[in-house]
Amino acid sequence: MARGRKRKTGDRGRTGRLKTRIYQERDKGTKELQARRKRGLHDQTIDTLHAQGTVTNEQADAFQRFSKARNLIYGSPAPKVNALAPMIPGEKAETPDAVLRSAQRDYDAGMDALRSAGNPSQAAIFHLIMHNEAVGDLQYLLTGMTALEAVFIGGVKNAA
Repeated sequence: MARGRKRKTGDRGRTGRLKTRIYQERDKGTKELQARRKRGLHDQTIDTLHAQGTVTNEQADAFQRFSKARNLIYGSPAPKVNALAPMIPGEKAETPDAVLRSAQRDYDAGMDALRSAGNPSQAAIFHLIMHNEAVGDLQYLLTGMTALEAVFIGGVKNAA
């Protein structure tokens, strides 16, 4: 008869130790995430999404237009170092009122479209603007991009 306690049952690794549940059942993520890992895509800026073909030319143009309007009104989400330096005396860095009014119209039209697309789509678009990376489910981002495309690019096509 063996001395001591009985040996615990369960799968053992090559060292003889018990395998923990963490190593037995590892969550591999969604199918989309697995495919992205296989392709080696970790950088998801608007440029890479466009280069991959996830976002069309029209959607990228509409996003850029909305992003530019937002940045003219509220400022850049990540100001450059030179923007923090004091202004040179006598030099003005103001945007003309006509440009600001046009940017405000673009921003308002884009926000109306994003509100109709839903909160997750609006959040995905703003995360891409603020952090320059897509996050979460790309379907929400694509829904927001399609809504912006309908406003900006659709209006241009109808006018032509």
